[in-house]
Amino acid sequence: MTTERPTPDTEIQGIIDLISNTTDAYTTALFLNDPRQGGLFLYAWQSLSRNIKEDVVIRPGDGLVGYVFKNNEPVNIDQFDRDTRQLLFYKVDESIKSFMAVPLGDAAGVLVVDSKQRYVFTDKSHKILYQFGRILEMGLKRVRASSGPGNAASMAEFLVGLEPLLARRIDSPADLEKILHQMREFAGARLCCLAEALPGRPDQYLLLGYEGDTPPRLKEKVLPRSSGLAGWVFQRQQSLVLDRERTDSEKSFIFSPQDGLAGLPAFAGFPVFWQGRLRGALILASDKPMNLGPDRTEALSLAANRLGSALEMDRLYRRVAELGGLDPQLGLPHRTYFAERLTRTLKLSSVQKRSACLMAIKFVGLSDVALNLGQEAALEALRGASRMIMAECRDDYELGHLSYGIIGVAMGGVGSEEADRIVAVLSEQLADHPLTSTRGRISLSVSSARADYPGEGQTAETLIEACLQKLG
Repeated sequence: MTTERPTPDTEIQGIIDLISNTTDAYTTALFLNDPRQGGLFLYAWQSLSRNIKEDVVIRPGDGLVGYVFKNNEPVNIDQFDRDTRQLLFYKVDESIKSFMAVPLGDAAGVLVVDSKQRYVFTDKSHKILYQFGRILEMGLKRVRASSGPGNAASMAEFLVGLEPLLARRIDSPADLEKILHQMREFAGARLCCLAEALPGRPDQYLLLGYEGDTPPRLKEKVLPRSSGLAGWVFQRQQSLVLDRERTDSEKSFIFSPQDGLAGLPAFAGFPVFWQGRLRGALILASDKPMNLGPDRTEALSLAANRLGSALEMDRLYRRVAELGGLDPQLGLPHRTYFAERLTRTLKLSSVQKRSACLMAIKFVGLSDVALNLGQEAALEALRGASRMIMAECRDDYELGHLSYGIIGVAMGGVGSEEADRIVAVLSEQLADHPLTSTRGRISLSVSSARADYPGEGQTAETLIEACLQKLG
């Protein structure tokens, strides 16, 4: 007996489309586990191929998808050199060159991305795909919750109504305001706010946005977690619902004693979690009781975490867009993108009235490696040598791939001694510990050039050209 397969949820399909449209993916696919069907079935996908086996069922352990599911570990293959049909969800060989897959938590399934380009999936791409997987987990939990038989129809209607707003990027205050408006209307509140936890500042939070008839009259948007009902939600990391008509304690203000919201004594606060970490809080307030029963309270709690997923997805979108400026072979900014980052370094140095310099490091011997051992071996060597440079650079240095075998390092506020130190350490490491590849040992040396700001150039491009000319 065959089991009818569910239609992909709008939110889930939207995430799959986003992953596919912002990467060089040939196919992006989400496989969900269903023991009734005997394994993993294809739930949602976007592909340039017309040869997807839509009715495929992959048993745990079969193929790469089944391997990822059974062993609960990701796979990243940047040189996929086998018949694509071995993936089990293609009808013909599609000449895939790169393959990446991550498991979903709670034995839910597997998220897959492949490409017809080699080396397109860097370590950063893998981490981003893992984060997208966590967003999909949250979305699948919401789908199950809103479709459960014990939930009120109004709860499902509310969550479904939010989807058109949450399925796209929340990249403006106006977008956030529309979402908060929907939540405020559902709760019957006069005010709805989103507060965001500040990384590295565990005692404070940021009032990210609000919507309602009575906006908070706050002088500061950064507030202490030790104050008010909103602070209680942050500190306890628990939901708090107080449906009352008048204040009765000194802790009954929402944000601070001066927030001007004493006329809104009814309160509801829901912590916003992402991957088990507190990311913020959804705050609602009203001048009358909101009458939030169990169904509405659960719906608002789910909506709060769904909002957290949407904000995380927007952050990932920006990271994916940033990856578009990276050389896929090394994971470093290519020349154009590096020039933009170098420009920021120069502007900061100018404001702080300090010097800056660009150093270009050229790996000598790559052409011989490519000739004798092959291009793949030369690329392995370049990656290994680039990692040596990264290990010697401070976090505030900017690195980029200026040309094949030439790495640029932008440094602000340091002198020639630092540039000389990096080159000396790199030369010593390459001399004492020759690089190895799958095809043998590789010996490289380095030459370097430096251009100082502002003496040798006042723009990124002039400094880059000056370095390249010195290298010859």
